[in-house]
Amino acid sequence: MSKNVGGRNPLHLFVCHLEWRSKRNLAAYQELVAALDDRDREIRDLAQVLLRRSSPRPQVAERTVETAEVAGRIRRIENDLQAGCGSTG
Repeated sequence: MSKNVGGRNPLHLFVCHLEWRSKRNLAAYQELVAALDDRDREIRDLAQVLLRRSSPRPQVAERTVETAEVAGRIRRIENDLQAGCGSTG
């Protein structure tokens, strides 16, 4: 379903995003911030997008192609999570 990229798992970062967004879990936020310095560019990009999506600030209207690609990856992870939650075993 997901793979470790760099040293972090993209699915773990997404769960941190949900924890921060819904419960304001400080440890989850710190994990996302730490991922901004990951050695893997994809993990850094994902962390940046997830933090931006959690931000109370208004979203920037313009998005780069690169950000759109990362957003597409996030949608695929969300779909995978929803499909996995609906499975019976």
